[in-house]
Amino acid sequence: MRRFVRAAVFALAAVGWTIAAAYLVVIGRFAAADTRCGHVEPRVDMEGGWLVIAAAAVWAAPFVVVALWRRRRWQIAVAVPAVVVALGVVAEMFARPVAFCF
Repeated sequence: MRRFVRAAVFALAAVGWTIAAAYLVVIGRFAAADTRCGHVEPRVDMEGGWLVIAAAAVWAAPFVVVALWRRRRWQIAVAVPAVVVALGVVAEMFARPVAFCF
């Protein structure tokens, strides 16, 4: 029973941590949008870009630290996709910058 409670607490913490990071990524993506008007190639505004990079790195860090500290297979299996997702979010931001003119 104790093992189940600990796993449930870990899962709830991971979900809460992910929701908070997703919120910051959405705000960062909005702030990273190119607001130049005219016929220009969109680019990432790094004021918001740094927020996305920081949110992705800080989100993945606890998963990696726990995996390195405990060295259990399931924790490593959680940490590796977390790093891949964080890198994917940042890569997608640079590959497809958002642009709007107001």
